[in-house]
Amino acid sequence: MKLLFLIIVCHGLYIFMLWLTMKRQTDKVSSVKWVLESTLVTLCVLLTVLFIDQFWVLFLAAFMVCLALYVGAHCAVFGRLSRQGILGGVCLAVPWYFYLVTTN
Repeated sequence: MKLLFLIIVCHGLYIFMLWLTMKRQTDKVSSVKWVLESTLVTLCVLLTVLFIDQFWVLFLAAFMVCLALYVGAHCAVFGRLSRQGILGGVCLAVPWYFYLVTTN
C-alpha cells in the first residue's frame, strides 16, 4: 500500500512539474520532446544500474542531479528543459528504488 501511494505521489509530482514547465513555453511540441527524451535517458540509466547494484545508484542519482543543475545553468532554453527532464527521471526512479530496498 505504501508503495502504491509513493508511485502515485511521484507520478503526480512529475505531471505537475511537466505542466509548470510547459506553461511558459511557446513551442510546446519541441519542449515536450526535450523533457521526455531527457527523462527517458535518465530512467534507462538509473533503472539499469538499480537492478545491478542498489548502492551505486545513489551516487549515480546524485551525479545526475549535479549534471541537471550544470546543464540548466549553462545552456539556454533547452538546458532548462533538459534539467526538468533529468530531475523528473530521478523522481520517477524513486518508487523502483524503494521497492527493491524493501523487498531485498
